[in-house]
Amino acid sequence: MADNLELTSILNQLLQRPRPSPTGRAGGTGKSGRDQIRDNARQIRSEATILSNPAAEQLGLGPCLISTNSVDGRRGRPQKSMRVRTANSSSIAIKREFRAYHITWVAEYGTIPITSLQYSHRCHNGKCINPAHGIWETDQENKARNKCRGSSHLELPNHAYVQLCTHSIPCLSAALPVLSWSDPRVISPPQPPVSSAVVLGPVGVLSSPPASPVKEASAEAEFEVDEDFEAALLAL
Repeated sequence: MADNLELTSILNQLLQRPRPSPTGRAGGTGKSGRDQIRDNARQIRSEATILSNPAAEQLGLGPCLISTNSVDGRRGRPQKSMRVRTANSSSIAIKREFRAYHITWVAEYGTIPITSLQYSHRCHNGKCINPAHGIWETDQENKARNKCRGSSHLELPNHAYVQLCTHSIPCLSAALPVLSWSDPRVISPPQPPVSSAVVLGPVGVLSSPPASPVKEASAEAEFEVDEDFEAALLAL
């Protein structure tokens, strides 16, 4: 954890460095720290393989991008080496191993807000380097996402997706398929707000289902909370 904190701090320092010193080797002569990060991020992304993630794609966040970089021996996380100068190394460039997804995130969004936070994969794929799938949060928040692994959404027969994850910024893991409209998780509400509405167990109401279950779903299905079911769930 301490080493990870140091490395994220170094990435933040690189963003603030307009150009390396004349004797430095970080990123090459005349290249800023920001350009060094962007160049490495570009290489990481160009070498990654695409893995479909329908829940993320419906939200416009794209598929998982699986890094092909070498992984560390402890947790199997993808790494990317860069030669950098730190406050302790003065003008001497030292080779350091950074998490590949840290580099792509910083290249896309800039400075890491609080370096004591952990990088959490919303898609639950530790090798994914798509920055849109990552978020910085506390250790407790990160571990709380484990309950959503492989079940953050339901996939309806019409290929619409309904969120089961209760996190304010939802997980993007694999969806549980509902293969038939007769699935017990899909039931009729006592008093549906819309005559054709569908209730997904105690979770909520899909407010605008398609006329036919075989018709292609819209990219953005509306999801409305059923207060009666929510109250019943909280009373359990």
